[in-house]
Amino acid sequence: TRVQVSNPDAIVSATLEYAKWDDYMQVWVGKSGQETKVWSGPDGNFPPETAGRCELSTSWERNPNVDVTPYFKNVKDGDVVTFKIRVSVSGEGEGFGRIKLRYDPSKAITKDEWAPQSCMDSAKGVVDGFAEGEITCIDDPTDATGCTVINGIKVCESQLKPSPLPGIPKLCKKVRVKADYDFYKGQMDCWTDPQGETHCPVNTGGNLDSCQKYEENPQCGFISSKCVDGAQGSSG
Repeated sequence: TRVQVSNPDAIVSATLEYAKWDDYMQVWVGKSGQETKVWSGPDGNFPPETAGRCELSTSWERNPNVDVTPYFKNVKDGDVVTFKIRVSVSGEGEGFGRIKLRYDPSKAITKDEWAPQSCMDSAKGVVDGFAEGEITCIDDPTDATGCTVINGIKVCESQLKPSPLPGIPKLCKKVRVKADYDFYKGQMDCWTDPQGETHCPVNTGGNLDSCQKYEENPQCGFISSKCVDGAQGSSG
């Protein structure tokens, strides 16, 4: 069995708690290619690699309770740990072992973030009213208790930061965002010139970037930029 350890800091303990075999058994644990023998039964022999007969005519069952925590905790994020069983059998036999891993639920979550940023910016534009559109959660695994199971680990809303988008659950795995930035188009306020003539201009869009000619001028350099009044939403 090979296990990828995503967050070794969350592991509290690892124990070889159960073994069943016939006739001899060894348990090796460690990073792939660097496994170490942590236990053997019923004794230290392992025919034919050691002297003695192989057939013991016994099916053994024990609780070794061997601490193997360092092999799972003293690794890097993403390292693969191997749990290997070797059995020496004469005739019929078997070998089975079980390691119990205990972890700290408060450390089980390593990445509580929303991405990509471009999609988040569009969603916040809808929330701020700077764009027309809608935001919908299309993959919400939250159960009736406010939790879900991810990679075998129970994760609850109470463990996560607040959702950055109103109406979107904390555990939502996928959000669909439709945004149409057309607030700069349309009918503008009417005004009257000194001759008494009324003008009601319409903004058709056009070039939103009036800085291109300065960007292309080698004699110019960027100093700073800021939004004019009314051009920035509450989310920034």
